[in-house]
Amino acid sequence: MHLNSLEAYAKATQALTGRRRRMVYQLIEAHGPMSDRQVRDRLGFSDMNAVRPRISELVDLDLLEEVGRRQEDGHTVRICGVPKFMGQLGLFS
Repeated sequence: MHLNSLEAYAKATQALTGRRRRMVYQLIEAHGPMSDRQVRDRLGFSDMNAVRPRISELVDLDLLEEVGRRQEDGHTVRICGVPKFMGQLGLFS
């Protein structure tokens, strides 16, 4: 494995110490890109604030990336997915 991949893996595993942050990452890694609302619904939360801050943190850490936007209930929402190089690392598979 390339040194850059090992560094990315180490960074990712350190960043995924929070339980909810890990849940969000694992869901998107396993099922592909989704909106904040889809993440909330799949994880069984009723409040968007249960997942939105964690998704934003993961985007800031470059563990997720915004891959698009779409309309949901009359609002334009972000769609986030695992960057291709992170998916190749298979952190939790």
